[in-house]
Amino acid sequence: MSITVSALFYSPIKSAGGARLSAQGQGVEVTPRGFKHDRQYVVVEGDMFVAQRRDSLPLPLPGLVKDALGPSGLGIEVRRLCQVTPRVSGKELIVSAPDMALLRLPIDGFPGKEETITVWQDRKLKAVDQGKEASLWFTKFLSRERPGYYRLMRMADTCRWQSKGGSALQGFHDGFPFMMISDASLGNLNDLLLGKGSLCVEANRFRPNIWLRGCEPHQEDHFSLIRIGEVVFEGKKLCDRCVVTCTEQHTALRGKEPLATLVAYRLGKHLGIEGDAENKVFFGRNFDHQNTGIIRVGDEVEVLRLD
Repeated sequence: MSITVSALFYSPIKSAGGARLSAQGQGVEVTPRGFKHDRQYVVVEGDMFVAQRRDSLPLPLPGLVKDALGPSGLGIEVRRLCQVTPRVSGKELIVSAPDMALLRLPIDGFPGKEETITVWQDRKLKAVDQGKEASLWFTKFLSRERPGYYRLMRMADTCRWQSKGGSALQGFHDGFPFMMISDASLGNLNDLLLGKGSLCVEANRFRPNIWLRGCEPHQEDHFSLIRIGEVVFEGKKLCDRCVVTCTEQHTALRGKEPLATLVAYRLGKHLGIEGDAENKVFFGRNFDHQNTGIIRVGDEVEVLRLD
C-alpha cells in the first residue's frame, strides 16, 4: 500500500484553531516560511507571546516527570485561545470565537511600525501590530479566562526566523515549519485509550501540518527525506509533546490524556533517545522543507531516505 497525504492543516494564528483540508485534490502552497498563511500571526500581551500552555501540567500524572512535557520557557498561557478559529476567505482573515462577533482583517495584514516581540525564551522577532479593533476583540475574549490587554501581531516581512533544524525559515512555529503524523499512529494511541475506558482524541490536539495514510504506526519516525508533490522535506527531530495534547480543542477543558498513556511507550528512553530527552514524550516528526511548491491531499509520499 502506498503512503499518501490524508489531510493538510494550517493555522494563521499561533496556538489558535485552524483549517483542515481533506478533500481529494485540495492543495496548499509551501512558501519559504512553510504553508502559506500558517502561523503568520501571534497574540501577545506586552511583548510576550500567548499560547495554550506555558510550561507544565496543573495535574500530577503517575510516572510523568516535568521533562516529559516538552520545551519549557516563557510565555503567557490562555487555554481558550484554542476556541479562536481563524479562516482565510479571499483576501480576508476572518476570526471567530464563541459569543463573539466576527473579526475581519486583510489577510496580508495592516502596515505599521515593526516591534520586537518574544516567542519562547530569548527569541526576539520582528512583528507589526494589527490595530485597535483586533486588540479589543482579543482582549474581550481572552480576558474571560485571564484578564489582560492582548494584541494581534503579524510577522514582519523583514523577519527571518530559522527553524531549529537550521535549513529552513518558519513563521511563528515553535521550532520547525512542518510536523507530520500518520493516521496509524493516532489509531494505535486511540486503541490504547479505548482499552483503558478513555475517550479517543482528535488529530487537532497534536497540531500537525501534514497527515499521512498508509503507514505502519510511527513509521513516520524514520522518514529522513521524502518528496510530496513538488516539495522535498527533510526529517529533523521527533516532536516532543506538551500539555496542549491534553486540552480538548473545542472546549478548552484539560485532562490527563493522552499524555498519561503515551508515557508508557513513547518516552525518549523507549525510543533509544538519550540525554536530556530521555524523559520527554515524542509523537510525530518535525520537518524542514528544501524548496517551495504545491502539495495536495492524495499526493503520494515518496520516501527517499530512511534513518
